[in-house]
Amino acid sequence: LIAPALRVVLGLVLIAMLSRRLGRDGLGEYALIFSYVALFNIVFNDWGLNTIVLRQISQHPQERAGLIASAAAFQTLISCGSYALMLSGLIVLRYPDAVRHAAMLYGLTLFAGPISVIALPFQSELRLGELVLPSVAQAVLNFVLSIAVLALGGTLVALAAAGLIAITVQSVWVACLSWPFAGPWRAAFASASRRRWRALAREAWPVGAASTLKMAWQQGPVLILGAYSLGATGLFHAANRIPQQLVVLPLAMNATMFPLLARSWNDNRDRFARQLDRLVGGSLLVV
Repeated sequence: LIAPALRVVLGLVLIAMLSRRLGRDGLGEYALIFSYVALFNIVFNDWGLNTIVLRQISQHPQERAGLIASAAAFQTLISCGSYALMLSGLIVLRYPDAVRHAAMLYGLTLFAGPISVIALPFQSELRLGELVLPSVAQAVLNFVLSIAVLALGGTLVALAAAGLIAITVQSVWVACLSWPFAGPWRAAFASASRRRWRALAREAWPVGAASTLKMAWQQGPVLILGAYSLGATGLFHAANRIPQQLVVLPLAMNATMFPLLARSWNDNRDRFARQLDRLVGGSLLVV
């Protein structure tokens, strides 16, 4: 919960700074960039693959190397397709040049998907504490670089670059932490079997559909408003960012508990029932 809680605080401060420095139209362009990339990240790039692979390696730890290798290869293919679709959309849509160029740059974050797959053993082994520092570093670095860009009067492309740099640092750090797991799955990656891809896609799509609905709730209004008025988009984004930031806490609580629930579901259903009851009660209290 440390990194999400930090993101809430830094996110609220950052949106206050952005709204004052960029103005309504500038903030509208900023919102369009990140909402547009989020559309492709959630709808096309995130099919719920991580959730299904985490469940599978919790149930079948002896198959972890093959599962991780196949899923990482599959996610790499998905990320390439998602980025290509994103570029195609930018050609069709008549966004300002600054928005298109910044989206092309920030859209490279789609390729962080495979890194999240190879880091799943940390979750299955309940070692999430080892991923805290990279997550905190990403939140702090994004905040510091964005504030620096604003202070220097930088462009939207520079703000997108700040976000990209922060995510790149986090991804490289997580990849280095995951290296001890690399022995088994590196060899498996070279011969990753595509026969698992269909099964993974079939089981992951309901989770992906839920993510799509969440994206529509969070980002849809920004994208719709962006077609009519940048000023209205900026005003809506500033107001909507407060509830969006606060809802991170209960969602992060649920996501953090998922590996523990997955393990107790396999090992002890009574413990699972107690944990689920406490999680529902705790989430309600946080809400």
